[in-house]
Amino acid sequence: LEQLARTDADRGVRLVAIDALGDIEAERSYPVLVGLLDERDLELATAAAEALISIDAPAVAPEGLLRAARAEHRPLRLAALRSLAE
Repeated sequence: LEQLARTDADRGVRLVAIDALGDIEAERSYPVLVGLLDERDLELATAAAEALISIDAPAVAPEGLLRAARAEHRPLRLAALRSLAE
């Protein structure tokens, strides 16, 4: 799933993989999801922030979430703030 989330050519597959990583609450996926917060595709970045909410990321990945909380893209910013608040 992590590989699909990072590099699949099909954007839809990437979105589903990111969502699945959040659903399975895979702690080992923190680095992948934090890396996706910097994705140029803002929908993918927002999906990563939302997945981090599911797996209690602030304790492990606050730097990426703080960066995303300052994003200009409102949905990404809100998802990061929700994750930090959890």
